[in-house]
Amino acid sequence: IYAITPPNFMFYYLRKYKAQHNVYVICEIEDLWPESLPLSAKTKSMLKPMLKIWGGLRTYNMNFADYLIYECDLFKDYLKKYVDVPGKTVYLSKDDTYLNESLIKFEETLKFVYLGSVNNLIDIDLIITILNISSESHNTELNIIGGGEKINTLVDRCKESNIEVINHGVIYKDKEKADIFKQCHLALNIMKPTVYVGATMKSLEYFHYGMPMINNIQGDTTKIVETYNCGINLTNTEGDVELIREFTSKADNNMLQRLSMASRQVYKKFFSPKSFEVSIGKIFDNVR
Repeated sequence: IYAITPPNFMFYYLRKYKAQHNVYVICEIEDLWPESLPLSAKTKSMLKPMLKIWGGLRTYNMNFADYLIYECDLFKDYLKKYVDVPGKTVYLSKDDTYLNESLIKFEETLKFVYLGSVNNLIDIDLIITILNISSESHNTELNIIGGGEKINTLVDRCKESNIEVINHGVIYKDKEKADIFKQCHLALNIMKPTVYVGATMKSLEYFHYGMPMINNIQGDTTKIVETYNCGINLTNTEGDVELIREFTSKADNNMLQRLSMASRQVYKKFFSPKSFEVSIGKIFDNVR
């Protein structure tokens, strides 16, 4: 049985099923709940009994599994204190539809792109801060590919700051997304610091399209961006303001093309179908 989790209750039912049947169980852990909830420390404290039960469904029952696959090293390192089960990080993958198209040349307007749902996990305040700092040295534009309950808030905040914003709406076709990406220079990989995640589908899409990024996702993504020099990492501290200012003010064609090629290489190394198939193949070979 290959089970993708959460929901956390799945661990409980799989443990009961395995006790009654001769099966080999692999659990893929794609997210951590309740750890990823963007709640304040005060709210988490108030909800602690309920959150403990919710998380306990996972941490108590996952030791029955024969093998664990983690979405990122951040999850693996966090959960290793609870489990004594073999496991490995296998990053998500995406078919390669990239056409080796260079980013649009940077002239007067620095064009940002945000992909995905604009919801309560996204740090809209930080996104607006980045765009405002960029506008100190360049004309600045934000392209949004996605929807979500906070989409109008983000659009309105951009307009209030006199940032040009283009809302492309929800797009699923790779060709349509590629047409927008190749018109942009920098991607925003921004979530609230309380969200506990190390790698996201958003990051994968950015790497696939060779997008340099401004990133505040912790763990794996921070390490990749730093190691392969395909953007900058924010630390959710006051020092971010000067870091953003220095980075955006120095943006030119040479810098952006170099970062773009580095981002594309990250996709090939960690997120391509070939990389995924090799990793999963080794795991299944051991099962057989």
